[in-house]
Amino acid sequence: MRTQKKNKPGERDFVNKLLRAVENNTVEPVFIFVDRDSGQERHTKSGFDFLILWRGQVVFVEAKSHKGVLSDYQKLTAAKIAAANGHCLAIHFDEKGETWRDKSSAFTPAVPTAETTAADFFR
Repeated sequence: MRTQKKNKPGERDFVNKLLRAVENNTVEPVFIFVDRDSGQERHTKSGFDFLILWRGQVVFVEAKSHKGVLSDYQKLTAAKIAAANGHCLAIHFDEKGETWRDKSSAFTPAVPTAETTAADFFR
């Protein structure tokens, strides 16, 4: 398991902040499933970090730090989700985790992490 430098927030911290914002900023009911083991310490090997169910739609999300890349397994998982007509996003945080964006399009604007709502994943 990778370790973080002491006192330096990392991807897990950014994801936790993002999910708190979604829960706090979304007025309508939203369900978020975080793929972690029972000890809440690490992700299992599903190929995604969390999923969001909102307005009857589901999106699977894999989050990466600003330099992170998808593993081959994560690419395979995204392809399987797409083949089943599902929706999968690979999002990247900026260096400080203050914003994130879907890197699939150069035209996708950055979203402030603290202001994120469920709707931001369903554009």
